This record gives sequence, C-alpha cells and structure tokens, in this order.
Amino acid sequence: MHAPAERERATGALITERDHCHSLVSATLHPTNARIHTSSLIPENPSGFSDIILNGDQRARYVERINLIEDINLNNIDEVLLLIRKYQEFYKVPHIDDEKNKVFFSQFGLDSDKGCLFGYKKDNKLVAFATIYFSYVSSSISKIAVMNDLYTLPEYRKQGIGKELIQHCEKYSKTKDASRLQWLTAPDNLTAQSLYKSLGAKQSSWELFIYST
Repeated sequence: MHAPAERERATGALITERDHCHSLVSATLHPTNARIHTSSLIPENPSGFSDIILNGDQRARYVERINLIEDINLNNIDEVLLLIRKYQEFYKVPHIDDEKNKVFFSQFGLDSDKGCLFGYKKDNKLVAFATIYFSYVSSSISKIAVMNDLYTLPEYRKQGIGKELIQHCEKYSKTKDASRLQWLTAPDNLTAQSLYKSLGAKQSSWELFIYST
C-alpha cells in the first residue's frame, strides 16, 4: 500500500487519502455547520463519518466522492430549486414558480429564527434536501422544530440519505433550543414510516385539521 498522500484544502482542513476506496477527514466538530460523511468511502465501516467546518464560499467545494450536508443560503439557493420543484410536483402543487420558491426559501438560514434548509450532496451533486421551520407549543411551553420537507431524488433513495438528513436536522434543532423535532407523512407512505420508526421516532395519535384562509 502506498503511503497516505496529504494535502491542505482551501478550508484549512486536512484530507488524508488512502488507496481508491479509503478516505479520512481530520477537522473540528461544530454541530451547526456542514457535515462531511465518508461512509461511502469506507466499506468496512459504513456508519463512520467525520465533521468539518465549512464557511462562506468554501461550502461544498471539496473532493469528489465525499458526501456532504450543507446549509442552503444565498450562495447556493439556485442548486436546490430543481429539487424543490420535484418535491412540489410529487405533492401535485399547482402553478409551480421557481422564482417565487427562490424568494420564499431565501428567508431561511443557519442564523434565522424562522428555520433552515439543508442539502445533501453526493459526488458533488445535490440529491436531497430537508427544511426545518420553528414553532411553539403551549402544552410544553417550548420551542419546537418542524421538519416540513424531506425529499431525495428517486435514483438516490434507499442509500441512507434520508436518515442522515433527519439526524442532522435533529442535531441542528438542539442547537436552536428546540424541545423536539416533529414532522408529518402520508398515511400510506409505509416506507417512510418504517424509516422514522427505525430512528426511534414516536408516531402521534393526533389528527390534523386544515382551515384554509
């Protein structure tokens, strides 16, 4: 085996590469920043990952074949618009408007009290996203996080991407002092429900009512 080749990236993080299927990332952990996963590069340890701080224009500009969860902001909002459109098409939203989506979702971000979007990149391609909104409940007198959206491109499903996004959203929600993370799914979406239960999420018995205004 060849000796590991080391090099510094623009972010200042140290990347150590070994052979064609191994990669180790050494960096500082910070729960509110993007997270690089190396699970696809380490077959003998599929659950392993490392965390790394990426700031400003340095977000998502990293080596190929590394999976990345990043926050969506004004610098990369255009990348997620196609996924938002496909998500809305899945739920049969009429009159989808990309520009309207851009304006609406641009109000969220890591430093926003309203919520944040997170995108999942695989081989430098955005293939999934999740949206967190914040609300409040009187029964527990606390702030809660609502995972309003979770979408993965069909060809990238069953690869653990949705699970990683949920876990990332849960960690982010904690940093914002939310007492819980909650979300809705269709009653017949049994595949999604199976995933949620495997993560330890509890299924509510409450019924949802909607009054259009």
